[in-house]
Amino acid sequence: KDGGYLVSGIGDSTNIPTQKSYAFLIKLRPSGIVNWSKEYFNGSIYDGTRFLPATEISSGGYILAYGNCLIRTDVIGNPLWSKFYNSNEFLFVYDVRETTSGGFEILSEKNLLYGHLQTSISRVDNNGNEIWSRIFGAGNFNLNPDAFTLDANGNCFLAADVQDSLSDNGCLAKIDSTGQLLWSNTYLTNQQTSFSSIALTNDGGIAVGGIIQNAITPTDAGSLYFLKTDG
Repeated sequence: KDGGYLVSGIGDSTNIPTQKSYAFLIKLRPSGIVNWSKEYFNGSIYDGTRFLPATEISSGGYILAYGNCLIRTDVIGNPLWSKFYNSNEFLFVYDVRETTSGGFEILSEKNLLYGHLQTSISRVDNNGNEIWSRIFGAGNFNLNPDAFTLDANGNCFLAADVQDSLSDNGCLAKIDSTGQLLWSNTYLTNQQTSFSSIALTNDGGIAVGGIIQNAITPTDAGSLYFLKTDG
């Protein structure tokens, strides 16, 4: 809101892949000068990623996702609370968005015991307490989450990849504010696709961007594509 920048990520001091690491937030002024920086869970958690979803909250402060954890901070990065979700399973948070009701919606990947991946969408209140959680994807295929966005009514629009032994297709779904699936569609059948971003358009439609590859030619480097649908 002040024209500056927010940087999030994971760091360690040893460069050893198995080393316990820490999450960090850095607030930059518009000129790029560091305003403040904070570390969280220093040396207590390992996460294989290097970039973490983080966003500014309308009421002030920030929300940061780290592995299967959310961290809520004040305006200078001091932690107000942290919550772990499904700690007995592998759950990796892809993105977190603030809802119009003041809570947060979380997009996650769940790794099943027999190897398949599912997509999890959860809603929590302003203190991180879970209101509901839904799992999407079942059977002998993977449903990999890519991106999501929310509309003014609290509906979630999800972009994901549906993978089985023969194909990798793009999927869009609409989920209401209580976690109920309203519709889902698969696009670019028999192509290897991966969505990377999703946005709602002014005419009520959905726009997604991603990469498409020829399923018959594994060495195909792929091409960028843009898909526009109605709502």
